[in-house]
Amino acid sequence: MKKNRKTPAFFTAVLITAFFSVFPLRAQQPQPAVSAAGNGLLKDFAFRASGEFAFYRDYTFNEPTWTGILFYDENTWAAQTFSPGTGHRIIVFFKTEVQNGRLVLTGQKNDSNLQQDVPFINYLMKIFPFLYDSRLTAEKNGKTIAGSDTRGGKLSAGLLSPDVETDTESLLFGGKCRVSLSPETPLFNVTLVKDSSGKKLFEFEYGGIISEESSGAFFNFEPVPDSVKKSIAEIKSGGAAYVDLTDIQITSITPNSFFLGENALVLIASEENRQDFNPAKFLAEMAKGTLISPPNSSFIPVPGNFSVTGARNEIILSQIFYDKESGDIIRDMRLLYLDFDSGKYTCAVISGYAAGFHNNEEKLKNITRGLVENGQPANID
Repeated sequence: MKKNRKTPAFFTAVLITAFFSVFPLRAQQPQPAVSAAGNGLLKDFAFRASGEFAFYRDYTFNEPTWTGILFYDENTWAAQTFSPGTGHRIIVFFKTEVQNGRLVLTGQKNDSNLQQDVPFINYLMKIFPFLYDSRLTAEKNGKTIAGSDTRGGKLSAGLLSPDVETDTESLLFGGKCRVSLSPETPLFNVTLVKDSSGKKLFEFEYGGIISEESSGAFFNFEPVPDSVKKSIAEIKSGGAAYVDLTDIQITSITPNSFFLGENALVLIASEENRQDFNPAKFLAEMAKGTLISPPNSSFIPVPGNFSVTGARNEIILSQIFYDKESGDIIRDMRLLYLDFDSGKYTCAVISGYAAGFHNNEEKLKNITRGLVENGQPANID
């Protein structure tokens, strides 16, 4: 089965997504130094950038609900809760200061018509500082999660910092809870909050970046439909591939971008990195760029489909996106070739229909490796 080639608008969207991930977003705010009391475990974690946001599946509500936090600068934030079943959405803007190492709310702004939603507003006033302070607690008292840097044995040890967990307390969650943090998770690096019995309370699902032109990705957030998740599960379980690589035609768009048949494309880019190059921090930033939705894009990352695998000679970052405008399911795979001494890197991004990757992943990678090496595809037999 083969799809017809999509419109130029579709490929433009894919190229924007690919370009965003090839050049990792570097935080526009000064990154904090590890304090004397800190343990240094988070020093190589990705740090937040202006316009960055994160949404969490919030299990503290009786009905399916998501809670999101948006970072403008160190003194300006927004937070919301959204319940798709009822359409109930609460958005609050906050002004903050950091006092004695803790985040303090100094002001807030919300719709005056939301008086009946005071409990939700109060909840956001508490959950937001909790997430912020959890990162600080982990810097002081956190412990690494053994083996997490290898991502289940699929990534060579030492390339990415291991996950960190810390124990804390919050009346929001009924007392003691455990917070897990990952180097690539946006905003606060908080990935999961569990109660003392191990029950999930708060779990990261979706992140992105807003821009001056578009802020709807945060303020109009809606979770990925269950039907999309079902379609992805069907593809993974053995759905028919769209891409027939028997006689695939490779068409050059520019010297560094190529169509692979009619259903995928490759973008290749290289960059000299900074003199103060830190491989683990760089990989965390690259991973975050793969994990989240880029600005001005209709592509939504589908939770549970991000992965980072490989070794020093080739690191592979992968994610699946849902295009909410077209309804397409897009697979993104980035092959990263990194000089660990100089920081120079080459990244090749393969983007196309997720179904086209089924049973063809190695062939697509081989084609791309050949294009990276000499501008010609490798043998795909």
